[in-house]
Amino acid sequence: MPEQARTFLKSMAFELPLYVVVVSAYIVLVLRYLAQPLHSWFASQRVLYAGAALVLIIGQGLVLDFVTFLVGRAIGALRRR
Repeated sequence: MPEQARTFLKSMAFELPLYVVVVSAYIVLVLRYLAQPLHSWFASQRVLYAGAALVLIIGQGLVLDFVTFLVGRAIGALRRR
């Protein structure tokens, strides 16, 4: 197996479980703490609901990007050893 493919598979094996944990925690937190407000905003204030949904989407993207950054640094540190 080429070295580049091996590095890619190691990276994916490390990142994928982290993404599963982060996204699962995000879903649980949103459902637990924001389900009722989001539902009421959807029913009565669509503009507020749309804004909140955009903030949640952008926040999730930023967190996943930060996790990817940290994983990349960790993998880079492991490769240098």
